[in-house]
Amino acid sequence: MKNSRRIILVSALCVILLVVYYRFGYPLRNTIESSTLLNSCLATQSISPHDVFFPSERKLSGRPYLNCRASIVVDNETNEIIYSRNADTPRSVASITKLLSALVLCDMDFDWTKVIQVTREDARNSARSHLKIGEKLYASDLFYIALISSDNRAMRAIVRECGVPLDEFIDLMNQKAREIGMYDSEFYEVTGLDEHNVSTAEDCVRLLHTALKQDLIKDALTTYRYQYRSLNHKRRRNIVNTNRLLLSKWKIAGGKTGYIVESGYCLATRMSDSEGHDITVVVLGAPFSGTRFSVTRKISSWAFRNLSRFDSIADNQSVAVNKP
Repeated sequence: MKNSRRIILVSALCVILLVVYYRFGYPLRNTIESSTLLNSCLATQSISPHDVFFPSERKLSGRPYLNCRASIVVDNETNEIIYSRNADTPRSVASITKLLSALVLCDMDFDWTKVIQVTREDARNSARSHLKIGEKLYASDLFYIALISSDNRAMRAIVRECGVPLDEFIDLMNQKAREIGMYDSEFYEVTGLDEHNVSTAEDCVRLLHTALKQDLIKDALTTYRYQYRSLNHKRRRNIVNTNRLLLSKWKIAGGKTGYIVESGYCLATRMSDSEGHDITVVVLGAPFSGTRFSVTRKISSWAFRNLSRFDSIADNQSVAVNKP
């Protein structure tokens, strides 16, 4: 009886050691890598539930200087970080916060046809807004206004009417952030006006990628001009997207701007060029509104040039190998 227990114990310890060695890449991994049974057992453990980025080992030419506090460029085909500057440093991200609020709203069984009235509390310290106190709008219009023109009153009004108390909604935001791998981020408010809403450039990439999986958010982030009408008035109004890159030469999959004094001017954008290269660029802490766009154009052009160069190198190597 004792011998059988010892055998079971030793066998269990061996399995644990094998799992640890395999999981963390020790030399023994090479000897057991071909084990189909072990690979199938570890498959669910080795898959990360969120985006994992790693520095590129490719030789990038002409690394540019960018006039901002933090930035990152990710090649979405390989999940490689091809440019990084203070990308893991938490800092205020202003209205990029609205992407997280929008994600939490999309997780709810929310009635987008609901009529919501803008209140004085919604308007408190809300910066400039297209909405006036007392106006009534459909929830769907408020959602688009919140993301397209980064309207703080619109986001506050929707959150107020979502059926969840504000403190619980903020808890859901932070839970969602952890769920998608934003471990260096913390949120205290739904619009981004609170300087204590902090994240990193790398976490902002994860947030944007997750947000763009929601059709409603993606549609709002790629809409340049939006027309709506409050139920109090007959006249229709137009708003324009704060992301100027929607008119650029690249195909924009979606992006979000942000600004408060403490954060500086921010921009997170996912885009692709005519050759199909897909990148995400985050710029945080630019000194002026136009700078965040010029910096993004500069680093995107640099990234696309390098990705095209890598394609040419790969093509040449392929031709050389295939020559008789």
